[in-house]
Amino acid sequence: MSEALQLPGDKVSTPPRRVPNQDRRSREYLLPDEVEALISAAGGVGRHGHRDSTLILMAYRHGLRIGELVALRWEQINFTEGSIHINRSKGSKPAIHPLRGPELRALRKLQREYPNTPYLFMSERKGPLTAATVRDMIY
Repeated sequence: MSEALQLPGDKVSTPPRRVPNQDRRSREYLLPDEVEALISAAGGVGRHGHRDSTLILMAYRHGLRIGELVALRWEQINFTEGSIHINRSKGSKPAIHPLRGPELRALRKLQREYPNTPYLFMSERKGPLTAATVRDMIY
């Protein structure tokens, strides 16, 4: 392989300096109204808008990692008590979280739209959504 010859007077390009996130933005989280806007926007896009908006709502309200989110199963939801059993990853302990009215309504509607499925968030091919799919959707 040949290396490019640098002539006197040529500018040497240097890679851009990595800037810490705090220099670009003052916070690393979304405000509640920004999350609501994201949920609303997701609900209005595509054939699976309700599924996607519910996914974002559950992630936000329960602080779920993407892997925890896509692994959620209907057997973890207790509609009678209004709770969800969260299996945490990365060594954290499982927990039971309360579900509020908007979450319960969204989950019931999701269950009607995707009946007889083991996972909350299913793909068109009847399998659980992958973490990569969720990242593509959100980022």
